[in-house]
Amino acid sequence: MNKKLIAFSIALSTLSSMRSRVICLALLAPIMALSTLTPAAVASEQGAPCGIYKVSKNEVIAGVKFPKGSYQIYTYDIACNKVLGKKGILETFLKQKDKDPLPKPWRYESVTVGAQGFSRSGVGFRVQLIGSATTSGASPAGNTAPMSAGMKAALDNIAQFPKSKETPQALNYNYGPNAAKDMSNVIEKSAKATMEFFVDFYQETKPYPIFYGSDADLDWVIAEWRKYGYEAVGNELFEQAVSNMRRRIGPTSIMIGSESRFPQTPMILLASKGALSRNNLQMNTIHHVVHGIQGRITGDKSLLVGCWGREGAAQFYAMAIMDRNFRTIGGSDYATERREQSKPTLSYWTPKTNLLELSASQWFDKLNSVDGNRFGNQMYCNPDPEIGNFGYGSGALLYERLVGEYGHQKVMDWWYEIRSTSDWKVAFEKVFKLNVDDWYKQSAIPYLMKEYQAWK
Repeated sequence: MNKKLIAFSIALSTLSSMRSRVICLALLAPIMALSTLTPAAVASEQGAPCGIYKVSKNEVIAGVKFPKGSYQIYTYDIACNKVLGKKGILETFLKQKDKDPLPKPWRYESVTVGAQGFSRSGVGFRVQLIGSATTSGASPAGNTAPMSAGMKAALDNIAQFPKSKETPQALNYNYGPNAAKDMSNVIEKSAKATMEFFVDFYQETKPYPIFYGSDADLDWVIAEWRKYGYEAVGNELFEQAVSNMRRRIGPTSIMIGSESRFPQTPMILLASKGALSRNNLQMNTIHHVVHGIQGRITGDKSLLVGCWGREGAAQFYAMAIMDRNFRTIGGSDYATERREQSKPTLSYWTPKTNLLELSASQWFDKLNSVDGNRFGNQMYCNPDPEIGNFGYGSGALLYERLVGEYGHQKVMDWWYEIRSTSDWKVAFEKVFKLNVDDWYKQSAIPYLMKEYQAWK
């Protein structure tokens, strides 16, 4: 086949809104939570969104099939106009014969977070056939994981919420002198959607604080903390928060976190715009506002929920809130995010272990190893040396199971029960009427083992 007659059209009308609503996250800049007691890294390799190409018929690039449909384009350290357009790299690839090799040094990447991609010398782009998962069993895109019965049960339950018509808890945005306006827009939309979802549960009249600035605004955020009176937590804890932030900030890094040392577990984000352009600001804003919600419901005792109880919740609800509020953006449907955020061999979550190879007894041991570790009267996540911080990805699936079995209301009741006990397992048994170890063995572990088979 010589030059192909390809009918691509870029959905330019959506491009500007997408750039202001979604920033996708890369492992090049893993996110670290602010608190040293609760280290968090929620990483994905989506890249920066550039727009949508529509392919009018089935195509082939270097022997790889690209079915007709709409593709979301993401780039890594390469300008969008170099990839898109009549003279763009993608168009060049499509004009080749079906079996022609890619121009050197370009190479095809078969596994790039649920999509196909191309890279060369540290730059590249990915093309994701977009569509949302359906309750009939598979997503129309063909790239996402199927909608399992467990997923459907959880999503069907949370679809009943919110039930209240009350006004959600207010949000107080504190923007540094170098904060980027378009990034601020993403933060506000994502945080607002999160507060609206949790409107039914133990709201506070005091606005929830969010701090955002560039990497150059380090001294600004410390001064803002002092204005909020955070030094009242004690000099040692305050200086721990400050030193932790100083250690992690930098022009090529990104630090987003929920500072559990401070009242209300405020969200803090300091990063250069370049770092943000490679990161899923949307999902991670939701993730960390969920931590603020946990603080609200538990009476500022969210660390006592334990490791997977804290981080798995932020993962699960972030994926679900993205799905229900921002589904029109490629890659934001629940099944896609779930597959990518919970991979059994994802380098950060499970650096040395393939979770598909664990037996039921090994799962039980691993779950207990990351329940949480006591630090005074609090809990924190101590990564297992073999499986890393899998409390995030696997924790999200545990929440999916909890919500699917018992419902979102019961989960919120569990969090609220933490107000009366420092032992999350005691609170768990009181609310769910089942010892957590028995739940692991009877329900959670069989569910994890079954759901992870989808990654084979």
